[in-house]
Amino acid sequence: MKGIFCSTSRSLSRSMSQSAWARLTGAWVVMATLGLALVPAAHAAQTKLDQLRQLDGSWTDAGLEVKLMTDDGSDVVALDEPVRYQLTAQQGGVCYLVHVDAQDSATLIRPQDCANLSEGQSSYFPAAGDLTAAAPWGEESVFAFMLTENLPAAEELLAGSQGLVPLQSQAQLDAVLGALRTASESGQLAVAQTQYDVLQYRTRGIIKAVKSARTQEEKEPAKAVSFAVQSINFEFGSDELTEAGVRQLDQFGMALSDPELASTRLQVAGHTDDQGDELYNLDLSQRRAASVGAYLKQNFQISEDRIEVVGFGESKPVIDDDSLEARAQNRRVEMVLID
Repeated sequence: MKGIFCSTSRSLSRSMSQSAWARLTGAWVVMATLGLALVPAAHAAQTKLDQLRQLDGSWTDAGLEVKLMTDDGSDVVALDEPVRYQLTAQQGGVCYLVHVDAQDSATLIRPQDCANLSEGQSSYFPAAGDLTAAAPWGEESVFAFMLTENLPAAEELLAGSQGLVPLQSQAQLDAVLGALRTASESGQLAVAQTQYDVLQYRTRGIIKAVKSARTQEEKEPAKAVSFAVQSINFEFGSDELTEAGVRQLDQFGMALSDPELASTRLQVAGHTDDQGDELYNLDLSQRRAASVGAYLKQNFQISEDRIEVVGFGESKPVIDDDSLEARAQNRRVEMVLID
């Protein structure tokens, strides 16, 4: 499944079904409530995440909840870490999950044993074995739905699968959404949602890597552990960190603040791809590295003498070609932790 699993506006009129609204408006969406002119429907296309968020739970006493299960109770996972979801409720029923990754790819999931939730039990997905977090990193959402009976549209899609299937087309998503809306209108739908971050690196993994380097046979006085981080992101052509970039950088800040790494120094090395002017890219990489260093000093009180910043522009590519994949790998911040 693309996204997390490795190996695998509010509605304009709640009283109208999606198909009825489409027939009424044709190729146009009327934004009357916002006082805007008519715009083509394609321009008003919603993400899968937005469409799922519009679903209302009408089964109000079901008490449905869903959460990410991690061994330390956090709401972040790193690449290759296990992923598992827990469902609890005060009523029993039939459950489905829809997972939406950071690139808006959706997957339909059928957990087991939801009929016993009213007895204080939990339902888990996966029931056994591990799914692991995978690219793309970023914020992910899981929607849980509980009904009193099977959802034929969902069962048709899940037939022959091992309990999960990508919703690869809008038509597939529409079929599931339409059935869920019908259930909601009859008072038979409970809805819950949880969000979490998938990161390249997490604090404990960073600390573990540095400690592991310490235990290896000493070949030179200083041991360096390098992390090539593509997920410390910046605004386009800028040294301003994005929100997602900050979330990843915070993991390094917490690691450097941990007593285990009290003596560890950090070199921040900025790198760009080969698009644009070479001197401009060199300056941009230097400014971005400086921005990372300044953030850590200001927000985690990392002392000046523990941080060195440097920019290499496009001069040190990880992959030396001009493909989109190579350029994405080459745009990075290398965080080099030195004991």
